[in-house]
Amino acid sequence: MSRSRISRDSSRWSLQRRDLRALRYFPQGGFSPLDLDPEIWFRGDLGITLNGADVSAWANQGSTGAVNDATQATPGNQPAYVSGTYPGVSGVAASNKFLSLTSFAFGTAATIVVVCTAQSTQAGYVWAEGVGNIGLLSNHVATGDLEWFNNPNRQKYVDDPTIGNRYRTVTKQSDGVSLVGRVNGTEAFSVTPTVGLSSISILGAASTAPASPYRGIIHEVVVIKRVISASELASLETYLTTRWA
Repeated sequence: MSRSRISRDSSRWSLQRRDLRALRYFPQGGFSPLDLDPEIWFRGDLGITLNGADVSAWANQGSTGAVNDATQATPGNQPAYVSGTYPGVSGVAASNKFLSLTSFAFGTAATIVVVCTAQSTQAGYVWAEGVGNIGLLSNHVATGDLEWFNNPNRQKYVDDPTIGNRYRTVTKQSDGVSLVGRVNGTEAFSVTPTVGLSSISILGAASTAPASPYRGIIHEVVVIKRVISASELASLETYLTTRWA
């Protein structure tokens, strides 16, 4: 099968990852997640390497660079790519497929952003640590929710999600266990679960089996190794609303 790259090839028209950081690429009239110095930043319209119609790699646009690219060498496990025009529609359609990262540790303080669209009524992980099934669980069932799964606790995000709905989630972890979750610009919970979160190694499933795969489109993922301020959060929410409304 043929391989191609989206916005990360050798042509003079493509934006290299280093160019993005150097130019401070501002898709929303001034603010970019780069202003928050994220270690991880995946965008559905940048850095996609295709194997035919499927994704073999998703280039990290954050400060840690290629060491934290998300990849999948096995063709049968490569998720499909969904392209679309701006504002954002494009992304990685996991659907029983997944991408892996070198386990990225974010420690005891972090801000984690995920934008995803439901395509099924079945449960699945948008991302996970890969150990203990800890991560963001999209539980698309008739009486379900979109929730942060923090084994053995489940902290609810959104009741009764609808297939086709898009969710812009922002979770802040201040000390390894205290979590504040936001969905589509509104705080959904503030809790102190018994298990902290510390890393991310899989996009689109709970494990490389793959277990509990996410059946939907993952549009954007941002991971910052600190808790962002109220003003930074406001700018981030505006960016997410404009880009992924």
